[in-house]
Amino acid sequence: MAAPIRVVHYINQFFAGMGGEEAAGMGVSVSEGAVGPGRALQQALGSSASVVKTIVCGDNFFNERTAEALAAIEQHLNAAKAQVLVAGPAFGSGRYGLACALVCRKAKELGLPALTAMHEQNPGALTYRTEAIIVPTGETAAGMAEALARIAPEIDPAQLDPGANLRDQLDLDSMDFLNFVVALHERLEVDIPEVDYPRLATLDSAAAYLAAKSGQP
Repeated sequence: MAAPIRVVHYINQFFAGMGGEEAAGMGVSVSEGAVGPGRALQQALGSSASVVKTIVCGDNFFNERTAEALAAIEQHLNAAKAQVLVAGPAFGSGRYGLACALVCRKAKELGLPALTAMHEQNPGALTYRTEAIIVPTGETAAGMAEALARIAPEIDPAQLDPGANLRDQLDLDSMDFLNFVVALHERLEVDIPEVDYPRLATLDSAAAYLAAKSGQP
């Protein structure tokens, strides 16, 4: 029986559950196995392939220190003995999309098959569509249902502290939190850009933010 294909997954700091804009300056790091959306990717791959490593980089760090980030990513790809690279999905996030596309281009230079996913109007897709395999997605995280398996943990809202961090109270990973954002988008019909995700940290802050977005007093 053939060994599973060794897949390395590239994601940004938010999808790795390391933080939003406050963590966008973090450098390149690597984790064992699948992280965040990589868990759904692993399920989709089944036994034919294995996500052996997850490479994480803050969006600001990558776009401000691109050469340094790519050099570190190349080292991790080589160390992991990667056979395939998957990046994202980045949806409509411009910085993340550019990073995903450039990471795929680097993998291609190393002779590795690589693909990413993002909205067709993402700057990464517009700039590098001829240099990377790019699967189209929705523009926002509301397209997550089309791209990744949805996780919906059971909760008891009455037991929540409205001023405490939701992710800490409910032990949510990045995928769980994204499903919370998706549910808000679908229920309230408001767009919630990635840069605003930290404003949903608590029930109180989320209520104030959503009231302002929907024009309520």
